[in-house]
Amino acid sequence: MENTETTDNSISTEQLLSVITDIVQNIFNTLFSSIDNTIYNLLDNIVILTSNNIIDENIRQIFFSDNFNLLILINILVGFIFIYKVIKIISSYYTSQETEFILLYILKAIFIIICANSCLFICESLINFNYLITEFLLQLGEYLFNSKISFLNFANNINTYISNSNTTNIFSIDGIIKSIITFGSISLLISYIIRFILIKVLILCSPFFIICLLQDNLQQYFFSWLKYFFVLLITQNFIIIVLYIPHILSLENTTYSKLLIIGSILLLFKLNSYIQEIIGGFNFSKNSNISSSIFKSIGKGGN
Repeated sequence: MENTETTDNSISTEQLLSVITDIVQNIFNTLFSSIDNTIYNLLDNIVILTSNNIIDENIRQIFFSDNFNLLILINILVGFIFIYKVIKIISSYYTSQETEFILLYILKAIFIIICANSCLFICESLINFNYLITEFLLQLGEYLFNSKISFLNFANNINTYISNSNTTNIFSIDGIIKSIITFGSISLLISYIIRFILIKVLILCSPFFIICLLQDNLQQYFFSWLKYFFVLLITQNFIIIVLYIPHILSLENTTYSKLLIIGSILLLFKLNSYIQEIIGGFNFSKNSNISSSIFKSIGKGGN
């Protein structure tokens, strides 16, 4: 009798573990399927940016509101800076200090004021020009590999090397790799959402950085803004090239190929950092006190 009870308990324990395993398996397969059906489409929409999905009506309202808009504030600031600089140049004639010619400064100031008031058009033109490069790379990839270049196709391609069926055993090597890729894609989406937001913020800040050109000791902030804006924009072109990888590499259903796929996901995640290291750009950690630095520079009024 004791042996029979022990066997019954053993069977019930195994059944319980089997049920738990099946439940966990079904949960993760449902999660993977849901992510595959939604997140990659979102990545395609959030990574490939045009002026239409960045510069929306809300941003235009901030710049061109009938009551009080951002450009009015910018012109007020320009007026103060211009008057201060002209007074400084005139006073330098009496103190025998070296300074620039007042006529040249006025011409430069007029050009900068025009650029500051046209900053939205300038940003929109840069975004559209960058999109032309992106569109060329997309069409080039489609021509070379006879396949549409997108995150959705990228996901479909890498899924064929992980599992040939609709279900993946999460307790296997394929399941672990699939989990890494899936959750890595979520992190990827979050990072590119942050990129999307930063581009909008930089557009809103663009007139402030453009008027920094009025003061020689503030020009570094304009070029830092320009570099960072440039890096964020061209990132999408490098992303398209990374999406070529499944078509370029001779991937097979092997562990080595699956590790290459994980490396591709990691490269997409770190791409912006790599580009910034090569080209340079605005570093928030090093410039956390940018506002105070700007005001200190204005106070010094150096040339």
